[in-house]
Parts: sequence; C-alpha cells; structure tokens
Amino acid sequence: LVALQDVPEPEVMLEVEILEVKRSRLRDLGVNWPNTLALTPLPSTTGGTLTLNDLQNLNSSSIGATVGPVVIRAQQLDADVNLLANPRIRARNREKAKILIGERVPNITSTATSTGFVSESITYIDVGLKLDIEPTIYLDNEVAIKVTLEVSNIVDRVETRSGTVAYRIGTRTATSVLRLKDGENQLLAGLISDEDRRTASKVPFLGDIPVLGRLFGSQNNEGIKTEIVLSITPRIIRNILRPEAYLAQFDGGTENSFRGRLASAGGSAVFGGAAGAVGHLAAPPLPGGPGQARSATPADAPSQSAGGGAQPAAGNDLQAAAQSGGSAQLLWQGPTQLKAGDSFSLQLVMQADQPVVSLPLAVSFDPRVVQLADVSEGGFLKQGGGQTSFSYRVDPGGQVLMTATRSGNGGATGQDNVATLNFRAMAPGDARIELITIAPVGLGGSAINATLPPAHALTIAP
Repeated sequence: LVALQDVPEPEVMLEVEILEVKRSRLRDLGVNWPNTLALTPLPSTTGGTLTLNDLQNLNSSSIGATVGPVVIRAQQLDADVNLLANPRIRARNREKAKILIGERVPNITSTATSTGFVSESITYIDVGLKLDIEPTIYLDNEVAIKVTLEVSNIVDRVETRSGTVAYRIGTRTATSVLRLKDGENQLLAGLISDEDRRTASKVPFLGDIPVLGRLFGSQNNEGIKTEIVLSITPRIIRNILRPEAYLAQFDGGTENSFRGRLASAGGSAVFGGAAGAVGHLAAPPLPGGPGQARSATPADAPSQSAGGGAQPAAGNDLQAAAQSGGSAQLLWQGPTQLKAGDSFSLQLVMQADQPVVSLPLAVSFDPRVVQLADVSEGGFLKQGGGQTSFSYRVDPGGQVLMTATRSGNGGATGQDNVATLNFRAMAPGDARIELITIAPVGLGGSAINATLPPAHALTIAP
C-alpha cells in the first residue's frame, strides 16, 4: 500500500500564447480661434504713473489689446501595436505557476513623525501582463487549469503637495477554470477595452452652422481599442499510472473464512480455513492442457435456442461431473442469448458429497458488455435452516469476490444454488462469465476439492 502512494508527482508543460492588439485612431481638424481678448491702458505720455485724468482721456490710441493666435489644425494619426508573448512553463500537479510580462513600478510613500522627521518607503507594483496558473492532472490524461489573467497599465501619475508620487493604474482581470485533454488548445478572448473620445472647440453660434462651422472651430476625435487573447495548451509530461486493483487488496477474514488478495488482475487467489489449511486455486487451464481439472467440456454446455431461455439440466450435468472424482462440482444456469438492455440472472449451482461450511469464490465478467447489478445468496448453505453470513465486493475491472459462511454444527451437502448474479446487458457482443477461483472449506477447516465449471457464454444482440 505504501508503494502505491510513493510515486512521483505528475507534471505538465503549459504552452501559453498571449496576444495584445492595440489600435489607436486620432483625427484633429479645424481652426482654433482666439478665445480671449485682453485690453490694457498704455503708460502715461508724461512718463509718470497712470492718473485718473489719463483714464478719463482713454481712446483707441491709448489702450493696448492682446489677442491669442489663430491655429489651423490638420492632423490624423493611426497606430497599431501587437504585443506577443509565448512562454512555456512546466508545473507540478496542484502547484501554482506565475508569469509576469511588464515592469515593477516604484510607489513612494512618505511618513512624518511627531518630531518632524520624514521617512520614505518604496513599494513596487506589478504593471503589465500577469498570469497565474494552477494545474490539476487527472488519471484520464485530462488537466484542469485554474487561470487568472490580469492586464494593467499606468493611467496617470499623481503627485501630492509633499512630493509623494503615486500612480493611478487601470486593470482588467479574468478568472476561469478549464478542463482540457492532453494537447487540446483553448482560447480565452473577449478582454476588450474600447475608448471613443470626441472633443469640439468652436466659436459660439458660428461653430454650429452646418458645413461652414468647420471654419469657426476644431474637432478632435480619438479612438483606442485594446483586446487581449490568451491561448493555452497543456501537454502532460508525466502522469500517475493507474494501479491494478489487486495491488490494493490485502489478506483478510476470520479463522473460519480466510480470503487472500488476488495474485494478479485475472490470476489466482489464496483461501484457507480455521485449521490452517490453505488451498491455492489457479485460474482454470485451457481444455486439454496439462493439469486439466474440468469435468465438463464446452460440448456439455447448455444448448442455445432462438429464444435465449433454455435452462440446462443441472442434475444430469452435475452427476456426470461427479464421475471425475471431485468432491464438489459446480455448473452455471441461465440464458445464453439476449438483447442489449435486457436484465438477466445467472445461478451458480453446486453439488457436494462432503459437508461444506464456507465458500469463498471469485467470478470474472466483461464490464464493457455486461453490468453487474447485485448478488444474492442461494440456498445451498441454508439447508436445514442453518444460519449463514454472505458478503460480496465488486471490482470495477470486472470481478466479484464472494464469501458465504455457515454457522452452527454440521455442513451443507447435496445440490442447490450457491448464489444468483443479476446482470444487465449493456452492449451487443459476446461475453463470458467465468468462475475463476473457489475454495470450499469443510468441517474442521479441511479443504475440499472443487471442479470449476465451463465459462458461461453469452451472445448479446443489438
């Protein structure tokens, strides 16, 4: 269990492209007429100071006039600015990564004490394009990225009476969470700032005359449009390998019912009893191979019918299997032909000539074709009103582990149903439901030999 957790952290390479497009349009056209007229009395002709008599004798030759200049404006300015940044940053799972493209502006703060001492401190403000990224890598090669994009610029510089300098900063911020596949590209756009300013300076009344009003005033039209586009592509460098389910299993049980973990994803399991007897049952070998333990061949399997509901004669087949010399024989009962979406049940029937007190077993199936709904205990161990305990666990990989235990004196013999498995056909195709391991335990913890039945074959039509 420790080895399953002691693995290197996954990492991802983030390819980021940031494009800032800024368009400026300026048109200043017209005539700026003087808007002030200043009249000033000229100095006295006698060379002395200006007297009241001089003011009474003011005329056009003794008054000076000051008039501003007449300015003709004709200017048009077009500017396009593209700022492109293409950083690549490597980040670990659930670790934050930061990108700053811009500058750090100093902000000076003055502090005066009661004694008159003035101290200044400087703090730096990040201005420009700032990107914060936090990836989360999943087992299915998908990456969830928490993105925070901030674009800021200096709008104005403010200076106080004491000389302290501060800045007015404009900012645009966007925060989003994306979930992308490995190598999938995503664009984040829409951070648009559009400013349109129109200023007119004209002579009253005359500047309002259509067409001719241009001769008595000027107009300043200015438009600034800025758009930010972010493109991000995750590329997983190292991911967490999905561990096999059997690696997380461990031995457990009681002295009467001991269950060991599977040795491999589809391999064998170890079971034992109270007396310490341990039986190791491998997955059933192929027919005709060395160590053949089956008493029934595929030819003995129940015949298929068009209706898909033919049930095998369990008694005859189990009696034939008993000739192999085994102490316990098993057989599947259930339909062989179905349609996708149908629900069906399979019964595992057992015949034993020795008393059985515990039955640990494992069944495999294809989870892509059939889905296991639930498992219910049969009546084999309940013979004679015996008290039993039954539990099962379903592995998502396509296995179900069951344990049935009989309490009290005596064991169960004869023929009856061990368990009923309820399935649902999910997709058309062929499926095999197979008993891969079973280790019956007899009185006193003695191991009972068991013959594995042939796999139950299913044909699922669309």
